[in-house]
Amino acid sequence: GSVEGREAVISLSIGDRQGQVHPIEAIVDTGFTGYLMLPSALIQRLELAPRDEKPVILADGSVANSQTYVGTVDWHGEARRVRVHEVDGRPLIGMSLLRGSRLTVDVMEGGVVAIEPLSV
Repeated sequence: GSVEGREAVISLSIGDRQGQVHPIEAIVDTGFTGYLMLPSALIQRLELAPRDEKPVILADGSVANSQTYVGTVDWHGEARRVRVHEVDGRPLIGMSLLRGSRLTVDVMEGGVVAIEPLSV
């Protein structure tokens, strides 16, 4: 990935209900403790299976309910099923998806963003 403005952006592949893989770009958000947030239009296009509704604490401290879905992402070369939160805005990956990984960011315009699996 790379740094765009003040955001660390990575490419990520997510599967739709028919198993087709779609590349997306997502912002790395270390303040988000979940796995993945996707905009409503993308969730509908991927036809992700609905799961439940969960409360989320937003950056301003307010609480909102978020519909969640089940999605499959290609993570470190393996298909991984994750909870996907619906959001108005750009796709975000959070700390739950990053768990077990090393995140390196060269914080400058065009800097490199790298995510590698940790040896356990």
